[in-house]
Amino acid sequence: MNVSALSPLRRLVRMPGLVVALLRIIRTSDFILLRSPSHYGLVGAILVRLLGRQTITKWAGENAPYEAERIPSRLNRRIEATFPEKHCVLVYGPPKAPNQIPFIPALMSRAEIRRAQELGRSRIMARPGKFCASGGLHR
Repeated sequence: MNVSALSPLRRLVRMPGLVVALLRIIRTSDFILLRSPSHYGLVGAILVRLLGRQTITKWAGENAPYEAERIPSRLNRRIEATFPEKHCVLVYGPPKAPNQIPFIPALMSRAEIRRAQELGRSRIMARPGKFCASGGLHR
């Protein structure tokens, strides 16, 4: 990935298309999972609140403000604290706000994965759910 001084400008130019795409997805999704802090997670957090939708956010990083924290992360943190009754946040470590839930990434054994697959095959759903996840996937 090429990170340069032009990266913020590229994100700004792409923002209108991102907003339109996220609005369409959020309106048609049954469940919204945000990944923050990230630029996409920040936009998603703003849009779901404007649309009155419920979310779960997976906060992937330090759970408290820190000295070198970037402005988008600070803004994302403040937005995640709004409307806590409709927006829970999964965090590493102890919660620092009422809507935060301590979360440890799940690790499953091969036997547990096989059992989950068996249970999934036997489950009958009335209709398939639609899911929307906002955030970056990184290697």
